[in-house]
Amino acid sequence: MLQSQSVRPNTRVTTLAILPGELVLAAVALALAWRIRLTSAEFAGQFSQWMPNAVILITAVGTVLFLLMALGRDGRSISTLTMGALAGPLLGAAWIWNEQGLDGLPRGVAGSFIWIYFLLGLAWRSAWILHDASAWTRPEAEGDEGAGGLELRDVSRKRTLGLFGVIAHRELLRNLVIKDLKLKYRGSVLGFVWSLLNPLIMTAIYTLAFIVVIGVTQRAFVMYLLLGLLAWNYFVVSASMSTGSIIDSGSFVKGVYFPRLILPLATVLFNLSQYLLTTVVFLPMMLIFYQVTPTPMMLLFPVVVGLQTVFTFGVAMALSAGTAKFRDVRHFLEIALQVIFWTTPIVYEVAGRPAELRSVLMLSPMAPFISIYHDLFYYQSWPDAAVWMTCLLYTATAFLGGAALFTSCEENFAEQF
Repeated sequence: MLQSQSVRPNTRVTTLAILPGELVLAAVALALAWRIRLTSAEFAGQFSQWMPNAVILITAVGTVLFLLMALGRDGRSISTLTMGALAGPLLGAAWIWNEQGLDGLPRGVAGSFIWIYFLLGLAWRSAWILHDASAWTRPEAEGDEGAGGLELRDVSRKRTLGLFGVIAHRELLRNLVIKDLKLKYRGSVLGFVWSLLNPLIMTAIYTLAFIVVIGVTQRAFVMYLLLGLLAWNYFVVSASMSTGSIIDSGSFVKGVYFPRLILPLATVLFNLSQYLLTTVVFLPMMLIFYQVTPTPMMLLFPVVVGLQTVFTFGVAMALSAGTAKFRDVRHFLEIALQVIFWTTPIVYEVAGRPAELRSVLMLSPMAPFISIYHDLFYYQSWPDAAVWMTCLLYTATAFLGGAALFTSCEENFAEQF
């Protein structure tokens, strides 16, 4: 589905322009794959050992991509990226394993390399698609727009307001978020107080369950658990609600023209407000209860929340656009979220696990975000550079990929009802 309608055909110039970029992406992906597996000292100490094999892998990727484009495949298409990301690393890995055995290239590194290289390539191609769709340009003001920036004519025409159109229609975005907040607590006696009571009740329940019933003796385990659960719930509820942000707003989508990006974004911002209200109560309470001394690194919390919000918005865009075309996305999401939950270090710790398992778990989409929250507040240590890089990778890929998919499908939303 994620195909740019304006992708240029292959030429000698575009081939020469694409290949160097792909080799750079492959080199970055391989370095990150090794860095996730090793500590900083081990990575620097073993650099000279795995560098020759890195050359083999990167050369294999470049060779496969060159052959695909020589056969007429479009180097900027997602299908070419998929074939290159699979065939290239597997070809290079097979050569290394045949010559040196598994010690030359651990299977976990090979698998991480394939996945990270695919994500980098997807982000790069998504940026191209957004550029070709003029999604980065500011929309020109039009004199026939109605009140509030909602255009009442020709709502099905093939035109995008771009990502900057959300800024121009920020009043509509604000009203949608406020509407959802009012609807959530309409008819409630306590109103917004429920958002403050939830973390208190959750803390009491988990303390009783894990400390008293199960008998967990680990200090501050409830804090560790809730740090992950609250961030996870923010992501899960946003993702689940986003599947209906387009298809549940049929009359709105068909009746007026506005940046459709506002619909999934309003969903994410609504859940962000709930998450922030919860953490305002939870974090100070946990710090006081467990006598945790605040540290300067805890000031990075808004940065991580911002990255998670951008990541969640990217996922929301992809899910809302996908569900508009294929209703099965909702059912697939339910299964996917169960798998992601148990591959994310929420109810267990990654520390002390084998290196092979740690590197695999860290590639779960929500794992780097949860790990940073744990490092800042539970372990009170600076998050590893590899965790930050993985977090940025998922954030950029989700946002660019989601925006590219959404922009490609936006013109057909009115036909999906």
